[in-house]
Amino acid sequence: MEISRIELESTYKSCGDEELIQRLQSGALTELAQEVAHAELQSRGLTLPDPGDNSYSEAVGLASSAEAKLMTIARYTYPTEAHLVSAFLRSEGIYSAVIGGQYMQVTTPWEVNALGGVRLMVPAGQFDRALALLEEFKSGEFELPDDSDPT
Repeated sequence: MEISRIELESTYKSCGDEELIQRLQSGALTELAQEVAHAELQSRGLTLPDPGDNSYSEAVGLASSAEAKLMTIARYTYPTEAHLVSAFLRSEGIYSAVIGGQYMQVTTPWEVNALGGVRLMVPAGQFDRALALLEEFKSGEFELPDDSDPT
């Protein structure tokens, strides 16, 4: 099944900046998909980062671009879960990105899972710390007691 230009434009408009850049850098896009994705990137006033540019690595506190390579740390059915955990990781100083959350706008949870789920990604250099925090988060380490005042 061939995807039309209109479908690609709709898909790329719903992507966040980071996801759009990641898709372009993946090397997996067809020629038409690359053309449409580049046009969307330009319409946002963005450019692809230079592969030799370490500003992203420096921005997330990593020594090299190898440490900054994003790795999947968890998969979720619903984007809300992924965004909540992403916010938690960011509050702990770990850069994170939610990839694939837009699929829920056009499909069902079963289809999202068939596509690999909504991915939560972190830089390779922060993976171990993020994994430890994620385990603490899942275990309830950060839960407030029932009698706590939320204000």
